[in-house]
Amino acid sequence: MHIRYTSPLIYCRARGKDQSNVVTHSRNARTTEGFNITSYEIMLVINADAAEERQQELLERVQELLRADGGIIHHLNDWGRRKIAFEMDKHSHGRYVVITCETSAGAVLEMQRVLSISRDVALRHTTVKLSRIEAERAISQGSPKPSDDRPEGDRPRGGGGRGGGRSRSRR
Repeated sequence: MHIRYTSPLIYCRARGKDQSNVVTHSRNARTTEGFNITSYEIMLVINADAAEERQQELLERVQELLRADGGIIHHLNDWGRRKIAFEMDKHSHGRYVVITCETSAGAVLEMQRVLSISRDVALRHTTVKLSRIEAERAISQGSPKPSDDRPEGDRPRGGGGRGGGRSRSRR
């Protein structure tokens, strides 16, 4: 029996490959010049200690890649320098940038490749494919603001974790 694979997702599952980095086509995609255009939300954590010129170069390159193949950037929200929950590559602070866009899967893969090469400036990145409803919300309102707007010194210390905040002597 001959099986014909019609979708990249089905092909990956049938071959037993890890499809975590595979970007497939969705039902809410629109087609432009032969490319499937889908809505995405991308979060970048940029090295806050890197030179401002390097940070701007990286952001401009990412925007250029996302606009390729007829992509549209709806919102670019710069959350600024924030403390990272855990150190990444010995850095405790990062500049958070959230991009809401519509672009092709190939442009997203190329952006991920460029960011993985630029590890000295781009500490982490994540790409989320948005559903039709999420895309409409993101296009009209932009990405949500950070949930913790307190300055860094106003954060509560201790007491909230598994230990309850008080020290106990062990016997």
